[in-house]
Amino acid sequence: RLTLIDISGGTPRTLPHIALAPLGAAWGEDGTILFSASPGTPIQRVRVDGGGISAVTKFDAAVHQSHSAPQFLPDGQYFLFFVRGTPETQGIHVGRLDGGGSTRLLDASAAAVYEGGRQLLFIRDDQLWAQQFDLKQLALTGEPVLVAGDVPVGTVLSTSSRTIAYRTP
Repeated sequence: RLTLIDISGGTPRTLPHIALAPLGAAWGEDGTILFSASPGTPIQRVRVDGGGISAVTKFDAAVHQSHSAPQFLPDGQYFLFFVRGTPETQGIHVGRLDGGGSTRLLDASAAAVYEGGRQLLFIRDDQLWAQQFDLKQLALTGEPVLVAGDVPVGTVLSTSSRTIAYRTP
């Protein structure tokens, strides 16, 4: 079950119609929840106030192993997610909330984090990288910049105003 609580206070709410989200979930400002129920399934969406569950990514079992770690972008209509799969498909993708398709942004070894200052932080080959991300074009710009080395896959990233925190497994 997924339990939600408003950060400004309130009673926790359990969403019984979301049995599990072991590969990540994100709660959008408009009450939309994105979640990854299990390997072998697409990212799905549901309204916090109930309703039907629908897929927002297209899962291709021939080239994908999992879709995980959804993260809303500031406009609330687009989101980042990580695809584990073949070398041609693995990496960070940007999807549309309406399920209208997704685009691979870059090759990566784990989920990315969008840092509000317009950068995407990602891990590739045990190194933490940052690259400018244009929200209007939904595209990377410039060259990636090495932030830190010896950052293994499985590292959890977090950002806040000009600070990156990470914990290694």
